[in-house]
Amino acid sequence: MLKFNKVFVYITASALSVSLWTCTSFAQQNKTGVTTATMLNMRANPNTSTKVIDQIPNGSKVDIIETSNGWYKVSYNGKTGWIYSSYVKITETPKSAVVDETLTATLNKGSSSTDNSTNTSSNNSTTINSTENNSSSNQVIDETILKASQRATAEEKAENAVVKTGIVKASVLNVREGADVSYSVVGKLQNGTKVNIVNEKAGWYQIKLANGSTGWVSSTYVIDNTAIASRSGIAEDSTMAAPNNSDVSSVRGQVVEYSKKFLGVKYVYGGNSPSQGFDCSGYVKYVFSNFGVSLERVAASQANQGTRISKGDLLPGDLVFFDTNGGHNYINHVGIYIGEGMFIHASSGSSKRGVVISDLTSGFYANSYMTARRVLN
Repeated sequence: MLKFNKVFVYITASALSVSLWTCTSFAQQNKTGVTTATMLNMRANPNTSTKVIDQIPNGSKVDIIETSNGWYKVSYNGKTGWIYSSYVKITETPKSAVVDETLTATLNKGSSSTDNSTNTSSNNSTTINSTENNSSSNQVIDETILKASQRATAEEKAENAVVKTGIVKASVLNVREGADVSYSVVGKLQNGTKVNIVNEKAGWYQIKLANGSTGWVSSTYVIDNTAIASRSGIAEDSTMAAPNNSDVSSVRGQVVEYSKKFLGVKYVYGGNSPSQGFDCSGYVKYVFSNFGVSLERVAASQANQGTRISKGDLLPGDLVFFDTNGGHNYINHVGIYIGEGMFIHASSGSSKRGVVISDLTSGFYANSYMTARRVLN
């Protein structure tokens, strides 16, 4: 009879262990979180190339169903989709310790019931051993969980460790989900903003934002403040001088070369991309977005951005504006100055209708010229 009772206890413990493992595994997937991005895209699949099915405002609560390669599958507002995990702060995780304690109590109760069926000293010994084994087993589980937690915390700290600091040197710099202009914009930084850099990849910096989340910015528009402080022998400071002319000149040259890649792309009213075609302001906005500079969508609005400059002070990469209707009372066209009195633009002219280079010093565009703005500082 005693042997049967021992077998019964063993089977019961095994079954409950399997049940615990299943419950714990399931519970790991059911967490809640709060979004930390200004507006976070919910996509059909865990990839930025898939369809956006909803947008989740900052501070929204989401139910996390599944994780995959840095993405969370969540339920929000009656919809299910995938969001980037870097912009979600976990707020609630089921505690498996509660389940462990329940299991321990159940096993101990089972052992006590079995032992109470007999009055022999050997049964009492069995009870003690069973309790000690359960206690030891739970202790091992707790240590495993603790070590895993400590390792995850260490990895998270290493991932978010500040490598160096920098200063934004663009009028407005886009912060994106990933290291490419194809990723969604999750924030904007003003000129002179100090940033903490935690990673870098192929011309992009991953920065840590004030709310604890991370994002990516073009390194072209961030000066390495740490390197400058180190060279000067001065401790890191929150203020810094403006970038030298050689740095800005290099960027201006890159803008001009990049803009020329689209020569011949057809003119399409409302066009925003090389595949679709460009209108004048769509073309200028597209070029500058590659360098982390965010511009308004229409020419008249772009004419209010940056710093106003005279025609005689034009440098490559400056924006030039026109009233092609001849009235000199409304800006309806924009292009990029490339030097030597020439500018590049998406022209709607009947004989061209595409991205072309035109003369600014004489002829039609000299007569319709209105103003110029500098957005590269």
